[in-house]
Amino acid sequence: MELQTRNLIIDTQYFVQNVFDFNRKELVTLRNLIESGSANLYLTDITIAEVRKQIREKLSLAYDKFDTGDTRYLKPLPEFKKILQSTRETFVEEVLTRFDEFLEKWQVKIIESNEVNFLHVHELYSNMKPPFSVAKKKEFPDAFALEAIRMWRDNNKESAYLISKDDDWQRYIKIHKTTVNEETASLLYLEDISTFIDDVIRKEDEFKDRVKLADNALKTHWNTIKENILKKLKMHGFESYGLEDEEIVDVYILDCRLLQSDILEVKDSKASYELELDIDLIVKFSAPDYESAYYDKENQEYLNLKNVDIFSKQWMLKDCVIDFTFNDKPKESFKILSLEFDQENFHVDFDDFIDIEEWRESLMVIVCGVHNGEFTTTGLGYMEFQNISKAKETFPELNIYSHSKNFTAAQGNKITDSLRFETWKAVEYYST
Repeated sequence: MELQTRNLIIDTQYFVQNVFDFNRKELVTLRNLIESGSANLYLTDITIAEVRKQIREKLSLAYDKFDTGDTRYLKPLPEFKKILQSTRETFVEEVLTRFDEFLEKWQVKIIESNEVNFLHVHELYSNMKPPFSVAKKKEFPDAFALEAIRMWRDNNKESAYLISKDDDWQRYIKIHKTTVNEETASLLYLEDISTFIDDVIRKEDEFKDRVKLADNALKTHWNTIKENILKKLKMHGFESYGLEDEEIVDVYILDCRLLQSDILEVKDSKASYELELDIDLIVKFSAPDYESAYYDKENQEYLNLKNVDIFSKQWMLKDCVIDFTFNDKPKESFKILSLEFDQENFHVDFDDFIDIEEWRESLMVIVCGVHNGEFTTTGLGYMEFQNISKAKETFPELNIYSHSKNFTAAQGNKITDSLRFETWKAVEYYST
């Protein structure tokens, strides 16, 4: 995307979504760009007031939950006792202070809303025009903030990128993208700060050569990066809200694809990128099998109720930040320094169920200890098949779950791995 302005305006939602973390990698990079004169950050006075309001509400709610649910098991720990010694007000004031420091250190320019016409905002509300909608009728703070931004744009003939994942902000910007007389001042919608940073860095002449080398290193070593991402995902936490008797047993990562890479920093032989990933996975749940149980109406309870495994195939979009080293010989100097997701736990849904037997029957098959449809006397050799049905055309006795006269049962987890069968001669060979 071609950089159209160096002005950036952030919505309240960004700070809430990122749990008021003002030391995020992208914000630190943004601060460096601001200090070098490469970017300008604006917030409306409405947004500043809303962020402070959200800090008070979210921190108070979090504090009140310290003594409820499973957190009570942390009370004996000295570290947790130290937290409980602080008051709710202490936590709130600490984050409010950090926000004030953010406003100062990031040299935030404030867009005032005192000249916004209330009657015009009420007209937007009456006609359910963005940011108002049937589903979101109480968007007055957003309406005043957006109107203040529009007036700032018109009065100063300045363009700006607006960072928000709010659909109503996007609809408002689409309607009010340019000034009435179609001059160059525009409001441009972006979902992520990282995209803005990427555009700014690529525009700077001093970074162009290093960025080109870093891009090349990312492309050249994508398979290595992907391998590390998959390992990281397998160790990651997953949770599902609202489950009662159901629970997550296991998560199997199938694949991940790179959708977008935004450079956050390039310095000497080090680079940092935010990667947007499309992740495929299968979730194994354990859930009560009510259909097979008997319901006792008199006692209002299920008898002989047992849990069964249920599988769900899902996909999710997630961002991670990677730091690595590189130089003009990318094959020799590449090294991953860090790879982090910004969420401790990923949410999965209890839906999109699949028939796991049909899934397994679609997996690729590897048969070891054979060659050209014949058994080898040494246990060497192998043949690959598109699925178990194709494999059985050549070796009918293959069984996913049971050993047979000439073959083992399928090895591996039978979900992400290919179905691997071995002749007993192959078992003997590989075991020695």
